[in-house]
Amino acid sequence: MWINLNGDLVVSDKPVLSHQNRAFRYGDALFETLKVVDHKPLFISDHINRLTLSMHLLSLEPERHYTELFFEKEIKKLLEKNGWPHARIRISVYRQSDGFYTPSEDRAQFLIEGHPLEDPCYTTSENGLKVTVYPDHFKPFNHLAGLKSANSLLYVLAGIWKRDHGYDELLIRNDQGRIAEAVSSNILIYKDGVVLTPAASEACLSGIMKEIVMVLVNRMNIDARPAMITMEDVKAADEVWLTNMIQGVQWVSAFDEVQYGHELADKVVAALNDYAKL
Repeated sequence: MWINLNGDLVVSDKPVLSHQNRAFRYGDALFETLKVVDHKPLFISDHINRLTLSMHLLSLEPERHYTELFFEKEIKKLLEKNGWPHARIRISVYRQSDGFYTPSEDRAQFLIEGHPLEDPCYTTSENGLKVTVYPDHFKPFNHLAGLKSANSLLYVLAGIWKRDHGYDELLIRNDQGRIAEAVSSNILIYKDGVVLTPAASEACLSGIMKEIVMVLVNRMNIDARPAMITMEDVKAADEVWLTNMIQGVQWVSAFDEVQYGHELADKVVAALNDYAKL
């Protein structure tokens, strides 16, 4: 398998990063996860826009040619080398610099890696997801809360708890005790004819798939809007969905003792496949 390091294709098992790399030392990096179907990265404009804004927030200085067209070309170069028509792609951007906590410069470099995907379409599972709330840690709100950062300890610890306790996903609360997101997804609930999702002020990730789903729901003449969501709201919902770029919309079948359906989720997934031209 091959990876793309700053435009150069390198065998993936070859050492490419120094022990001084700031992504390794300090989590001083950002990433984007994209879905590729038939050699085409889906919604790449949204991904590169978010990546560019995030670099600005972290004072990372991208090269002038770090544009949507540039990254699309670099992704396709990697796909061709690996022989992948469909893939899960990760773009990591890190600060290439000496220094300890204080970097000597802010120049950004990138690494693109991936894994092949067999089924490019978004689907709904037969059984849904079994979820509960993560009890150990809360996600604080600040201006970094919406970033896809390499500093992911909260999600790693939640993932370990999820694995050890036999759940498919966990809901993560913000420091006010309200629902922010899940371990690897945004959350939306369908309640009383309205689709709600945690507002940006609730410490959730700025999810691209979540925003797409909100648009699709509005096109169905169903109100969709950001809100403050409590555990009681989740338990009172008719449907609960988790969204991310790779899996699309996943329906939750159970939150502790509460059971949910997925009638609207099925319609949203169908609309999503049409929207993405899958």
